[in-house]
Amino acid sequence: MDNENKVKAKKRLGFNAIDALIIVLILAAIAGLVLRYTVLNDVEDASSYDTYYITFKSGEIPQSACDALDQTAKDADGENWVYLQNGTTRVGELTAGSVTYLPSETLAEDKDGNKVVIHYPDLFDATGMIKCEGFVSSETGAFRLNGKLDLAVGSELKVQTKYGDFVIEITAIEPALEEE
Repeated sequence: MDNENKVKAKKRLGFNAIDALIIVLILAAIAGLVLRYTVLNDVEDASSYDTYYITFKSGEIPQSACDALDQTAKDADGENWVYLQNGTTRVGELTAGSVTYLPSETLAEDKDGNKVVIHYPDLFDATGMIKCEGFVSSETGAFRLNGKLDLAVGSELKVQTKYGDFVIEITAIEPALEEE
């Protein structure tokens, strides 16, 4: 009888298909919770973003960089996107016709203390607008690009387009008009 009780006890303590099914269900529930509170929150937040325009300045750039900005703004393929320099975080769309150029100049003092304008004939200051998505954070009051990156007037960003890399300084962030 002793051997028979030992065999029954081993069968009761063993691992079977029902145990495996319970473990799989528990892991699926945990994965569902993680998905709900991470990935799906980002998807829901993305639908609540508003459209904004970032006005920028890129100073003392050569003619080739001006040409690259023009090509990006006028890209017929619809690839007028601006990304952060990492190449994966999208900033927004460079709006056609918004990019303007002026010859670069700076103020300096001469030996008598007078302000003198110095012109750089081969360099230009570019300004333009990028249409982007985001919202104004209630926590910081800053514009939150794509719900992740806080930006403010005066911020500098290293960005890239299909045609070149640039450093831009944000000069304004404004919400788009309702009809857009």
